[in-house]
Amino acid sequence: MGVGWGTFLGKISTFFPGRIEKLKNERQRLMEERNQLLNGRVDAKKATRLEWVTARIFAIDGLLASKATD
Repeated sequence: MGVGWGTFLGKISTFFPGRIEKLKNERQRLMEERNQLLNGRVDAKKATRLEWVTARIFAIDGLLASKATD
């Protein structure tokens, strides 16, 4: 057996296409923001934001990759 609630709920969540689409839209917005941050002059505030944006893009890529393999 070995199927936990997390696995079960994860499978059910893939039936809601809005969640995957929301992640794709968020990733697109963050990529655009990242490109804008890279094109301008960088100060401490922008560098901190760039780190957060890059980390979030990496996390979204991981989520989308795991959904593609389910």
